[in-house]
Formats: sequence, C-alpha cells, structure tokens
Amino acid sequence: MSERLESALRVARDTRECVIGEGVLAEVPAIIGEQFPVNGEAVVVADPRTWQAAGAQVAALLRAQHVLLEDDGLYAEMRYVDRVAAALARHPDAVPVAVG
Repeated sequence: MSERLESALRVARDTRECVIGEGVLAEVPAIIGEQFPVNGEAVVVADPRTWQAAGAQVAALLRAQHVLLEDDGLYAEMRYVDRVAAALARHPDAVPVAVG
C-alpha cells in the first residue's frame, strides 16, 4: 500500500481498510470479520458494472444481501440514499459493503 493511502486511512473517519490488487476478493470475508467481529451479516451495494466485476463474488463470499443500484450515472441523489437506507433498515445489524 502506498504511503499516501496509509496516511489517508489513519485520519479517515469511516474507511478503515483499503485493499487493492489482483486476487484480493478472497480476502473480503477475513477483512469484514476483522473490522466487524460482532456481526457477520453484510449488505453489498453495487451498480450493474461493479456487480458484474466483483459485487456478485463479494456477496457470495459474505453470503450477503445486496442492493443493486441503477446504471444511470449514480449521482449523489436522495433516491440512491433512500434505496440503500431501506435495504439497511431491513437488516439493521448488517455491515454495508460498497463495491466500486
């Protein structure tokens, strides 16, 4: 991991871990278990492209529910926030995992 990324993670309020590289999908369950040891339930959030690239694999590895966002730009809009919030409300103890 680069020094800049390590420095950013030290001061980040929400992001605790960032893993970049080939073959890292297999590490997802261990990372989630390490970061959120109390609960193994997850909700994967992805758009159609990221779902196809990695989201489906992450959801399968975590045996997770998922929220598939529409592929129309994925702007920071309330309709996306509402969809994710509704999915998380159905699973209040779940860890949200964004794939993208």
